[in-house]
Amino acid sequence: GYADTLSWINSGFVDCVLVKNHTATGDKNLPFAKVAQWWSENAGGKTRLYFSLAADRVSTDKDGWGEPDELIAQMQELTGISNGTVFYTLSSLISDKTGSTKLLLEYIKTNPNEELGITKLTMTSPASTSFTTYESTVSFIGASDPKAELTLDGKPVERTKTGYFSLTCDLSEGSNKFVFKHKDQTVTYTITRKSAILRSVVPDSNHTYEGGTLLSVGAMALNGATVKAKLGDMTITMQQSGGSIDDPNEQSGTRFVSYEGLFELPELKSGTKKLGRLSVTASYNGRSETMKGGEISVKASSGSEVETEGGSSGTGAVPGGDRYVAEIVKYQAETLDGDRVDERSRPVNAYLPKGTVDYCDDKDIIYYNPDSGSSVKFRRLNYGKRVYSEKDVIKIYKATLPETNSVTALSVDDSGRHTQIVFDTQWKAPFNVTLESQDYKNPYPSSGMPDYSVSSLTYQYVDIEFSYTVSGQGKLDMDGNPVFKKAEWLKSGDQYKLRLHLREKGKFYGWTAEYNSSGQLVFSFLNPAKIQKADNSYGYNLDGIKIVVDAGHGGADPGAVGSSKQYTEAVLNLTLAKKIQRELTNLGATVVMTRTTDKEITLDQRAQIVNREKPDLFISVHRNAGSSSGRGYEDYYFYPFSKPLAEAVYAQASKEFTVKRGVKYYPFYVTRVSHCPAILTENGFVSNSTELEMIKADAHNEKVAKATVRGIVNYFKEIQ
Repeated sequence: GYADTLSWINSGFVDCVLVKNHTATGDKNLPFAKVAQWWSENAGGKTRLYFSLAADRVSTDKDGWGEPDELIAQMQELTGISNGTVFYTLSSLISDKTGSTKLLLEYIKTNPNEELGITKLTMTSPASTSFTTYESTVSFIGASDPKAELTLDGKPVERTKTGYFSLTCDLSEGSNKFVFKHKDQTVTYTITRKSAILRSVVPDSNHTYEGGTLLSVGAMALNGATVKAKLGDMTITMQQSGGSIDDPNEQSGTRFVSYEGLFELPELKSGTKKLGRLSVTASYNGRSETMKGGEISVKASSGSEVETEGGSSGTGAVPGGDRYVAEIVKYQAETLDGDRVDERSRPVNAYLPKGTVDYCDDKDIIYYNPDSGSSVKFRRLNYGKRVYSEKDVIKIYKATLPETNSVTALSVDDSGRHTQIVFDTQWKAPFNVTLESQDYKNPYPSSGMPDYSVSSLTYQYVDIEFSYTVSGQGKLDMDGNPVFKKAEWLKSGDQYKLRLHLREKGKFYGWTAEYNSSGQLVFSFLNPAKIQKADNSYGYNLDGIKIVVDAGHGGADPGAVGSSKQYTEAVLNLTLAKKIQRELTNLGATVVMTRTTDKEITLDQRAQIVNREKPDLFISVHRNAGSSSGRGYEDYYFYPFSKPLAEAVYAQASKEFTVKRGVKYYPFYVTRVSHCPAILTENGFVSNSTELEMIKADAHNEKVAKATVRGIVNYFKEIQ
């Protein structure tokens, strides 16, 4: 009745809790899932949690109980939450004439709880039993009944106590056969390893582009090959560009790497002209191989991409000019180097806020990513950077912009969680923000992915370089400011920049910029959050701290799948993220979750949450995959100012894993938010059956969650 049950649980007075959850999934006032989720978030991990279901209400006229499969729906809602389920009464099920009992028994028989034992051989990888590959090895991942023998080609397969297994086998040139036997099941894989120099070419389908377009082409070829592309009468030598932009594990040990090249398609006054099929030839150790791509045609320019209405009021663009102008229409637009064509995000290229305008090239650059095989469009801006040329990012029209810009710093306010500096600008011209002077490991390698990792934080200033600016003025008083000690205007070539001197070398926490309702440019710099000592296991509380916790993947995107389809990466991520949320909330922090259920959410939606909430830090929770023998913990940062958070969390969380894989740089989408320190954590390998057994265990996740939070607390201690 009035007992403080949560206090009992937190004090360790109980061994288990049985929740009498007797509403239906469709209850209008208090749906079943809401009750289950509340108990999971508040008591899950602290004690064993069971749920009692109201079997006496099936197929009655009570609110939401009309469907005969209601109990099945409730059991599905409890997947990953409950340690067990009981029925409030059996008498109703025994005498049931509605078919509910029959449905329920069939569900239980065909969907056994995995913890009760796996009864048959189930393979999760490879997905197909017959395929061709260019790789030298193949990984087999699955599960089987641990009480019965499992063999591969007649030899026993080593498994975990619940029957999980993962193993990597070498592939010979040509056809390879692997036969798994388990009870009365036989699963045969026929895998052909193809010896090739050239693996793929993009674009691999037919396309028609406007004349004058810059067209990027790509190929996957052996590392060290000489690769040339031919289109019509044009021939170029392609350059190696490294491995995947999405998965850092692809960078090491891969035989095939990506190559890129750029064609400038000829102008056409009228009609359409076929240039022919793209042809790529790769040469390696005296051998050559040629592969055809799609047929490429050009057509006369239609000018259809130009808006007739012109730009938004207040940008400084005057409609009716004869040059193309690009206006940022997204909340913020990522910028990339303008003197090359790639899709490499760099921490030295700043986002541009909505409303920014600049002259741009007449045509898009069509970039084919050889790793993903998909294309994106860029438009090069006059100030020297590129932006994505999608309609939700930029609007293109013809207009006239002022030849120069003037910028005046009006005020500085550090009374809240941010230091805000307000500027008056003649027009909404682009700018760049850099940390000076910071050393990076290898930002422009001759081949491969840029490496912006930092061994130490050497920067002492934040430089805002305003493009086209011939006048920079306005004095800013930084007395008592928690981040900056002074501000000064410097002339940089033919334009001005504002240099913000940090109080301490390497002590910076993030920034964002936007135009306010008056058209003024407002920079917000995150102030270091304050925490207080407290009598708890962490030694501090986090009152007033806001943290975004992101459970990676979800819904239609399960992430990596190991031996168990029940414990996908998405499910495991959410389990750990909720435990981190609980620990942080108990310390007084405001925690914003990007998702609390198994639903799909895009990368940009996750970034928008950070943009809206403007937290003190962001942490994305993931599980690793790749090699069947891979194991351990690692975390990633993008901006140098995120590395201290990555190191603090790594120092604690890595203790809960047998292998410590390090703190690393990588341009993951969610770590590229500039608002605050942002990291991505990889908490063990689902592709390793032994490690999967460990990382799905509730006790292990409890330890990792507490270690992660201890790292977060230590980070805040360091910045006091």
